[in-house]
Amino acid sequence: MRIVGDHLAKVAEKSGDVAQFDPFGRSAFNRYYYSAFLAVRAALRKIDNKWASPSHKAVPEVLKGDVLTRLKHQIRKSQSNGQITESEGMRLFHAAQTAASELSNLLSSARETRRVADYEPEQLVQKSGSVITLGECSLDTAKAWERRVETQTKTILRVYGDLGLI
Repeated sequence: MRIVGDHLAKVAEKSGDVAQFDPFGRSAFNRYYYSAFLAVRAALRKIDNKWASPSHKAVPEVLKGDVLTRLKHQIRKSQSNGQITESEGMRLFHAAQTAASELSNLLSSARETRRVADYEPEQLVQKSGSVITLGECSLDTAKAWERRVETQTKTILRVYGDLGLI
């Protein structure tokens, strides 16, 4: 999806025609959202197959809820078995909690931008100099969504792996 977003962004950036600039620009935002969403979904699938197809709205809830609840339970179990110390458990949980919160916030914000791109054609993609925006989001920010997702999901997957959950 990201390469499609990159292509659409280039077409929009080079377009001098407003009739092409807006639809290609909004489609680029849309594809960047889906590349981020699919990256999160792939990480969730590695943890638990039942999380392989959450709704777009449910992903932030799964991240801050189910993902952290399972970790908390395993941390307590590992502490009571003497496999990790309390401070190690706190460190692992804090790392995962921070990553889950970042992912949740990112996806909620990105989903809103995608919603505007899909359902509010009256809100045009804007260009000021070399900066392209839709609402409050710049195209450069949208381009970075997938990379940011990958950074945070690696943290969560590492913690799950450290605790033997995957």
